[in-house]
Amino acid sequence: MKKKITLDTLAGMIQKGFEEVDNRFEEVDNRFTEVDNRFEKIDERFNKIDDDIRYIHGSLDLIRQEVTEIKTKLGHVVYQDELENLRRRVEKLEKKLSR
Repeated sequence: MKKKITLDTLAGMIQKGFEEVDNRFEEVDNRFTEVDNRFEKIDERFNKIDDDIRYIHGSLDLIRQEVTEIKTKLGHVVYQDELENLRRRVEKLEKKLSR
């Protein structure tokens, strides 16, 4: 036995089908929105990391300059062991000269 379908019933079935498809598209759209939001957060984090790296590079450049200055200044300083060696040599010379 075939069941007779009226135009109103058929229209209702079609409308329900379109609503289900519309709901699925809405769910997919929401998922894409969530993904977009996640990518925005990832972009923000990468931008922060880039800023931090730039800051670190700037700090390292400053540290390099200061180390170079310190090395230059220390180039004119006598080390303790060299000074002690010179003191002993002078003492020996003084003893020889005082005889």
